[in-house]
Amino acid sequence: MCVERTSDRNCVYLQDIHIDIMDYIVPGSCTDCEFEWENKVIVNTPITDLREYLDHISKKTNMKLLTADAALDGDCGLTAANFCAHSITSPW
Repeated sequence: MCVERTSDRNCVYLQDIHIDIMDYIVPGSCTDCEFEWENKVIVNTPITDLREYLDHISKKTNMKLLTADAALDGDCGLTAANFCAHSITSPW
């Protein structure tokens, strides 16, 4: 990789390479034992239905919702939902 741009060198400029990670992940599954809690996030959204919102997140992130529907019932003002995705395997 080259730091400076010159016409007499063969260089690959990493800033010119654009990769969309969404092309390389697919919905996946894992057990509750394998799942680790990450950061808690407060969300403001116009979507008022919880299941609709989780389906929206699932679709936009290419992740599978692991949380069972029964765990999403109720109205406590707090939701913890688990999603999972794996990188796709190479055909090579």
